[in-house]
Amino acid sequence: MKTKILLLVILWFTLGVARTCVAETSVFIELQDEVRSNSNGMTSQYVLASGITLGAANSALKLKKQKMIYCQPFDLALSLKDYQRINLKAYNTNRNYFDDIAIDNPMVALSMAMTVGMILEYPCH
Repeated sequence: MKTKILLLVILWFTLGVARTCVAETSVFIELQDEVRSNSNGMTSQYVLASGITLGAANSALKLKKQKMIYCQPFDLALSLKDYQRINLKAYNTNRNYFDDIAIDNPMVALSMAMTVGMILEYPCH
């Protein structure tokens, strides 16, 4: 019985370590690498698409006279570099949270980081 319990503990620990290793090679690491190498890879393109889509949703809310998600100045256009910076800034505010999500669904984690980042960068007062 003690042997079975010990094996279960070892298995549980091993799975925890594997989960941590996966988190360390997350899409956020890929995004950081793309920013450093000044490349526009798939991860950066997804971040750009998330930012643009979020902007469209925000504009639709504004047109319907509903509360917007974030309040970016209307005369401010954002570039890919801006979206990358905002996404990574949000990621760095709560790495564990976003890494846990990225293990099961990396694209959802990127989208959530973009949403949180835009709210933090352009809060509505």
